[in-house]
Amino acid sequence: MVSSLFCLCSLMRLQWRKLEVRLEVIMIANGYPYGDKGYVILEEGEINPESYGFVIHHYLVSHPDGSLESGTYTMDEAKAKIDQLMAQK
Repeated sequence: MVSSLFCLCSLMRLQWRKLEVRLEVIMIANGYPYGDKGYVILEEGEINPESYGFVIHHYLVSHPDGSLESGTYTMDEAKAKIDQLMAQK
């Protein structure tokens, strides 16, 4: 009984050591003005904890008034979306 309990506790400690907790914080980094109407393409991603470099997940489109267009985009998709929005106005 004691031996079984010791093995169980050892196994639990081993499993606990294997458990990694990763806190992902999404943030906005650089903004790139696009077009002549005040639209901005924003990088959204996270900091790589090993290299401290910024890892871009996708891009967001910001309107001239600062509000965000819904959805996430690649850089080319964001440019096309802004072209579409400027053509509508």
